[in-house]
Amino acid sequence: MPPTKIVLLACGSFNPPTNMHLRMFEIARDHLHRIGSHIVVGGLISPVHDAYAKNDLESATHRKEMVRLALQTTDWIKISDWECNQESWSRTRQVLNYHQNHVNEILQASLNDNNSNIDEGSNWFQDNCKNGCCPDGVGIKLLCGADLLESFGTPGLWADEDVSKC
Repeated sequence: MPPTKIVLLACGSFNPPTNMHLRMFEIARDHLHRIGSHIVVGGLISPVHDAYAKNDLESATHRKEMVRLALQTTDWIKISDWECNQESWSRTRQVLNYHQNHVNEILQASLNDNNSNIDEGSNWFQDNCKNGCCPDGVGIKLLCGADLLESFGTPGLWADEDVSKC
């Protein structure tokens, strides 16, 4: 069975983004490539909406700019501002679903040679997966740090259907 192509998606405040946020992507990519189960074709940082209830949260405008500056040294991790541009805070599952559906639309348009239907909001999607290069699809996988992982064990914080074992 060939390895599955995926984009790693990290959701969070990125208040501020740190070197460890970027290193987390590299560690995950290197591990998945080493075990041969997945090919990481991109990384995506999705800053949370301003309505997220976190003390001292900088504005999304400032956090997006900090992420953009942090990403200047990488060509495979991009920013998606979809989450922070919504009318209110979005659950992580919604963010994952949006990005997976959007990737599917981009790939379908690319396979049908109909790239004119791809909106400007897809500038984060990796060019190496457009134009029929990923006919088997690309999955979105949540990449999380220790704080998010630990929160999965907090009763009532996550909906049961949003937490599953891989």
